[in-house]
Amino acid sequence: MNEKKQIKKQQLFCGMIFYSSLIEMEKELNEINYVIIKGEPLSMLAYGCYGNRSFHDIDILIDRKDVPAVNQILNNHGFYQLKRELTRQERIYANQAHQTFSYLKDIARNTIVVDVNVDIFWGEYEGKRVNISDFINNPNKLNIYGFNAKVLRPMEALVALILHHYKELNSLHQLARGEHPYKAKLFKDIYNLIENNNCISAKEFYDVCYDYEIIPYAYFVLYYTNKYIGSEVLSDYLTLFKTEEGVNLLECYGLTNRERKKWKISFEDRIKATNLFEIIREDLSQEDIHKIKLQKRIFNNSNERIEVINNGRKID
Repeated sequence: MNEKKQIKKQQLFCGMIFYSSLIEMEKELNEINYVIIKGEPLSMLAYGCYGNRSFHDIDILIDRKDVPAVNQILNNHGFYQLKRELTRQERIYANQAHQTFSYLKDIARNTIVVDVNVDIFWGEYEGKRVNISDFINNPNKLNIYGFNAKVLRPMEALVALILHHYKELNSLHQLARGEHPYKAKLFKDIYNLIENNNCISAKEFYDVCYDYEIIPYAYFVLYYTNKYIGSEVLSDYLTLFKTEEGVNLLECYGLTNRERKKWKISFEDRIKATNLFEIIREDLSQEDIHKIKLQKRIFNNSNERIEVINNGRKID
């Protein structure tokens, strides 16, 4: 068996383990307004089958008001959160984040991980917020390894993916983690989601992004997707989405106006670089460094523990 087939086989196996852990709570979850995002739903939408994307958790998107109910459901079915001592500043920061702390469940030699997301924007986002209840109110249904899941429709999935990928490419925290955010899969996800869903037209997607006031972020991701993939499919999108603000973002990193800085290297060099943090380190302010350390103290510990338990396997 070649390496690609072996990886896909492992991803399918891990997917079955992860999603089977949700079957027993399906009825309770259906009483909540929720959707499963990224992971296997995105694999099906973008590639037409499961197992085409590696993942290490199951991401649930809900309205913030439903966190207590989902917390109770997960606790009732053996999921737990790592106990941690946080300072007052850390608690405030954590409460403003786009997700709660990860929920874990130990099954045999694996740790199942569920992330509960309450926003499609990053915590520091300064613009207009999307009403999550409305955003997920009319989901599609998808059977994922026996679990009948609520999932985003293609248009909403593309919106959520655009914002997620913009965050991944620009977050100081992500750049400081040592994991290279400029990965092929990031651009392939966007391209294939558009290419394989004829119901997403450039004009309709533009109208949705205009309403959500995210045109510059969408242009950024679409521009670099086209630059990486080199396809004419995105030409209509780029013509529609091009704005001065979007163009100005292309050579920058950072999620807020306060922290945004110019790259010293080209996109091509960013793709090749093995450690982008070393390239930007000297340009970061003390405030930037403090924020990175704060995020690491709050969110990285659970990720490191999960990776150790699962022997470093990616079961994104």
